[in-house]
Amino acid sequence: MLSSLRALFNLLQQQRPENLGVSKANPVLKTIFERRTIRNFKPDPIPEEILRLITDSARYAPSGVNLQTYSLLILRANEWVQKTKVQLPFGAPLNILLLGDFHKIRLAIDINIEAPMAEFSIALVNASLAAQNIVLAAHSLGLGTAILMDSPFGLSDSKKLVKDLDLPKHVFPICSILLGYPVGTLPPIPPRIDHEGVVFSSNYMKQEDLSPIIGSWWKQFEAAYMISRKKSLRKRLDEHYSPLFIKTENSLKETLFRNESDE
Repeated sequence: MLSSLRALFNLLQQQRPENLGVSKANPVLKTIFERRTIRNFKPDPIPEEILRLITDSARYAPSGVNLQTYSLLILRANEWVQKTKVQLPFGAPLNILLLGDFHKIRLAIDINIEAPMAEFSIALVNASLAAQNIVLAAHSLGLGTAILMDSPFGLSDSKKLVKDLDLPKHVFPICSILLGYPVGTLPPIPPRIDHEGVVFSSNYMKQEDLSPIIGSWWKQFEAAYMISRKKSLRKRLDEHYSPLFIKTENSLKETLFRNESDE
């Protein structure tokens, strides 16, 4: 166990930004490599001018054909509880609910077809780009974020959130981005898959070459999870995420394929 902990510590040290050749003179790269998911927030309110900068960063994210098929719904902690009857976790004072949104596109042009899976896929890609801008902008301004998609904060409870928040057809929740000032120091970098296991040249890597790379990363991930969460990653996957995936699948089908009579 001690040798595993030592190996994990050495790995995390290697993945620190300064050990990855990231120059402090490049603030963009520094922000990308230093950003972390925060699970402990101060209750301090976020100044409106700071919130505006962060949300404007989402507006300036790239999107396919510039359709910008997403919207941001800002909900303070008390507003979230009032509408959903659920507390925001980690003491977060504010939630940015990221929505896939083809409703407003229909206000601009006449779309007379129903293609919910295509709309979902396009909106998901565009919203993901906006989400990345949000978390990077927040970190650069001294705030922290945590992206949640599981119940009841995004895709996994899309049907409930559509009802709780009175969302029109062709609008669906993708994820919550908790926002606030972090408590204490930033957590360490979780183990990353080696560069060779992510970036391929010309052809996808053969399974016999890829398997040991993924296997090594998975062992490191399991060890890091046990240290940080005091529980088994495999058990967490079996007990929580496997049934959650089924719930998400069913909830999305009901949300994406709802009829006008369901409104």
